[in-house]
Amino acid sequence: MSIRVSVLIRRRTDLTQEQFLQYWTTNHVQIFSNVKKVQEKIIRYNQFLILEPESDQLAAVGFPILQYDAAAEFFVERLDDLMELLQDQEFKEKVTADESNFLDHSSIQVLVGEDRVQYERE
Repeated sequence: MSIRVSVLIRRRTDLTQEQFLQYWTTNHVQIFSNVKKVQEKIIRYNQFLILEPESDQLAAVGFPILQYDAAAEFFVERLDDLMELLQDQEFKEKVTADESNFLDHSSIQVLVGEDRVQYERE
């Protein structure tokens, strides 16, 4: 079973949601996916995009909505694989350096866990 690390992120305040998503889902993902250590250590990478109208619908009936613009989800076999990736020089020089182009580092929140599917429609 793999470990999922979900990183909740907010965009830089000088970017619109559209500008943020355009950069993150095109430029940044290309940089990220071309790093050798990413290809070795990451099983799967998801970009979770917040749907504002749907979030507003849930808020209207009383659900508290987290104030984030997106989440990056990393699936690894062991947490050590992600830790090794984060220390990789190429990753730091390319991926970490690029993050300042679109996200607010001070806003990051992280969840670490595993999926246990209890129901799935056939």
